[in-house]
Amino acid sequence: MQARKTNLKKGIHEKSVYLERFFLNLLLGENHDLKNRYIHIDYARYMAQGDNVNDNVNDNARLTANQQKIIDEVRKNPFVTQEELSECIGITLANINRNMKRLQEQALVRRVGADKNGYWEILK
Repeated sequence: MQARKTNLKKGIHEKSVYLERFFLNLLLGENHDLKNRYIHIDYARYMAQGDNVNDNVNDNARLTANQQKIIDEVRKNPFVTQEELSECIGITLANINRNMKRLQEQALVRRVGADKNGYWEILK
């Protein structure tokens, strides 16, 4: 996975930077620009193997320690409040709010029902 030519104006280098960006996208969910002119994957050989990249990625690998603790607590008690999570995990309410928002954006949890009467549902 190396560029054939070096073109500094276009940002093409003979280095492993594009391979590193690929793995950062895959494993950490980052969004580096990967275009075919920068990186080449033998698509026919890849499809012949029958693998799906998304099947090989462990969703928990993208979670921080606090996010994993939140998910564990929600599994124990889906009706837990964010204030209770803050006390239980030992981080501020603002950090709980931020982490819950990220978990919802990653489609790992969702809120069902009203704020006061609802509960958290683990999706994955």
